Amino acid sequence: MRQDLGAVKHIFKRKGEAAFGKIDMVVLSLGTVFLLVKPPDNAGCGTVVLWTTICTAFIWIAWLSTVRPVVELRERGAVVVNWFFRSEIPWNAVVSVEVASEVGSGVALLLRVELAAVSPSGANAMMGFGLQNRVRLLIEQMPKEGSEGLVVRSKFDVDPIPFLFAMVVLIALGWFMLP
Repeated sequence: MRQDLGAVKHIFKRKGEAAFGKIDMVVLSLGTVFLLVKPPDNAGCGTVVLWTTICTAFIWIAWLSTVRPVVELRERGAVVVNWFFRSEIPWNAVVSVEVASEVGSGVALLLRVELAAVSPSGANAMMGFGLQNRVRLLIEQMPKEGSEGLVVRSKFDVDPIPFLFAMVVLIALGWFMLP
């Protein structure tokens, strides 16, 4: 169940990483289809199923780590989507916002939520953590009123169904392509 945190005011996503992840997913998908259409001469059905499963797992990991992470700043709270979790954080629950110079930028709450979509990189560190400071300022400027009655929710949110479906379709394709 999702809470109504209002309209989206700002969205933060690593566009370069997302583009790289999408390219990676396309290349892996094409490689998998090529393996299924023209399998090696000594490949049996088990080998094709194994490689299809491995490639689909890598496609899923590419999606989880590059395309999926996003931070949405909304009227009454923030929605943070990381690799495996989706967190809804009302503004009245935000205790402090820290910009860490090491490996993460986070919103410190009763539980600590790392913002994967705006985590610092080497290039960002050389520029003085501008994106992280901008996110911190935007969060600190958000009005705390209007978010009463909302609670912090963090849940395991990974949807493997599309990737399992793709794997089944690819295995079926491989089954009919094998000599």
